Amino acid sequence: MSFQFKPFKDDWLKHTDLFNRYLPSIKYTTELDVDFFEILAFDQSSLKQYRIEAARSSANYLGNNPVLCLSGGIDSQAMIQCWIEAGIDFTVAIGVFKNDLNYQDVEHAELFCKKFNIDPVIVEIDVLMFLSRENLDFAEKYQCTSPHFNTHYKMFDKLREMQFTGVCAGGTAFARGKEGWGPAPTAPQMNYVEYSRLNQFPVIGNFLGFDPSLCWTLALLTPPHATVWTTPALTFEELTQENDKRYQAKVLGYKNHGFDIIPQSQKFTGFEKVKEYFSEKYKDGWAFEKKFRHPLEKKFGTAVGELVLTKSQQNVLDTLYRQNGFSC
Repeated sequence: MSFQFKPFKDDWLKHTDLFNRYLPSIKYTTELDVDFFEILAFDQSSLKQYRIEAARSSANYLGNNPVLCLSGGIDSQAMIQCWIEAGIDFTVAIGVFKNDLNYQDVEHAELFCKKFNIDPVIVEIDVLMFLSRENLDFAEKYQCTSPHFNTHYKMFDKLREMQFTGVCAGGTAFARGKEGWGPAPTAPQMNYVEYSRLNQFPVIGNFLGFDPSLCWTLALLTPPHATVWTTPALTFEELTQENDKRYQAKVLGYKNHGFDIIPQSQKFTGFEKVKEYFSEKYKDGWAFEKKFRHPLEKKFGTAVGELVLTKSQQNVLDTLYRQNGFSC
């Protein structure tokens, strides 16, 4: 029997030219009709049922020993809550970088586990060794431009060795930015599809976008913000301010949906300390990108994601958004 895997439930979100990174963007479309959006319910009982159904439908792909990756951020926290509410057996894994190089995320992940009485599996990764000796090999194998995601694949390899049957990660849902609804996943963010295909191993890398009912109710309950999805060149300070505004809106959206999350003081990527290490070593604030990201982007391209909605889809989404108390 051939390996069967879908990155989105029932192919609700379709993409074109996923691995042609030299195109300006990967275009995402959906055939969800107006009726789908109009019957979405926003009472707490219905929202909880959407969370449960998302966990159950994703679990169908992940075998009898699934593992959920907890970064410490609110996306993976929300994912785990869905699985808890669904009553499905699972294991939580936390990736720990050697020399405490992601201690902010690890401390937050452990705090969340303590709150929900979860005993996580700890997966140690020598991230400096990986970046220096294996990142390029992983990039070549999966055509992935992101050292972040290549490091995740190293963790997935370790989880496969531990006999887990499938991996689930938080991902993200859509939200309302300055240019409309988005952002759609970039090429690196969708690269888990290639990891799954080559290893014949199911990875749901975007749990919050996997099921359309969960994805869109979360989007329609998240306050708008001024983010431009196709971000122009910004200074570091401007980018930090944009990310903070978006993060605060996201936190409110999750809470509106009923997620019992523990927000971080600021959104961490898990690589802040790693970047600091290389900045100090080479006396260059861009050393991490110059050594590990930019060469891969030149080789494999930098396609961003673009969500393309029909006029009727956009109209019904904007109408529901206003009904939930937000301006478009």
